[in-house]
Amino acid sequence: MEVPEGYTHSWVVDEFNECQRLDRYISQQLPEYSRTFLQKSLKDGAFELVRSGAKINARMSENVIEGDFVHYKMPEEADESTLLPEDIELDIIYEDDDILVVNKPAGMVVHPGAGNYTGTLVNALLGRDLDTFSAMDDGSSRPGIVHRLDKETSGVIIVAKSAKNLDKLSRSFARRDVEKYYVALCRGTIRVGRDTITSHIGRSRSNRQKMENTNDSNRGKEAISHYKVLADNNGATLVKLKIDTGRTHQIRVHMSGINHPVVGDKLYGVRRLDEKESPDRHILHAWRTRIIHPGTQEIMTFTAPLHDDFKSVCDKFGIEFDA
Repeated sequence: MEVPEGYTHSWVVDEFNECQRLDRYISQQLPEYSRTFLQKSLKDGAFELVRSGAKINARMSENVIEGDFVHYKMPEEADESTLLPEDIELDIIYEDDDILVVNKPAGMVVHPGAGNYTGTLVNALLGRDLDTFSAMDDGSSRPGIVHRLDKETSGVIIVAKSAKNLDKLSRSFARRDVEKYYVALCRGTIRVGRDTITSHIGRSRSNRQKMENTNDSNRGKEAISHYKVLADNNGATLVKLKIDTGRTHQIRVHMSGINHPVVGDKLYGVRRLDEKESPDRHILHAWRTRIIHPGTQEIMTFTAPLHDDFKSVCDKFGIEFDA
């Protein structure tokens, strides 16, 4: 649909989303932004709600109905505040003088950005060791961050505790010396027990929030994912994946591309959630990562146990993960 002049995003409410509060509907359309940021944007007049051709008051508590138009004007410049330390408990898998390994929960953004200036992993790291991580801040808002996971993806995150180790680990990831394993619950019954998916992944031309598979190497970067079926039941399949590359949304794009999107994925899957699915996240977990330690050069493997919300959705489908 055509976006009205002065706005950056527009949506038409469909039958599956009517009768939701406006703030919840907006959060589903813009999952990369925090609920607090979007609610503030509503109060500040950044959203317009049009019903039957007439503008109506875009209040948080207003229920949307099928056929409503919702328009949003994204700020040209976000008012990003200085990085602040926050007292946020982290699930630490491993720590020494060189690195920190965290089991990131779903819902936590890795580093501050538009709409997510607090509550991130970086804020938690600063709250835990201000001297170490503030000394590494080069203005990018990513001190210590070697790689990232999507907001809704849980699991292993490797953090460097010095600029030197950050450089070493970043180079190791770039050389593909790192082995990365994920576990995902996908829609449907996957008939091929194991396979390799290879494509180029680039940004979608129709929706800038999404990535897409492409055969044009000029539009995307090479992406390689290997999967193995672990179990299936009740129209869902649990798979283990090893990815050779780390493209944005890689697993989500690849599994959607073979018509088995990750359960709960509102961007690449279906808009209407099954009653068995979690309403708050896609069921994807960075389960195990193997690296060359930047200090000792020892090969080390870190495993992040599944979180309860992941296991709960698997239980509803009658599927158990046996590591």
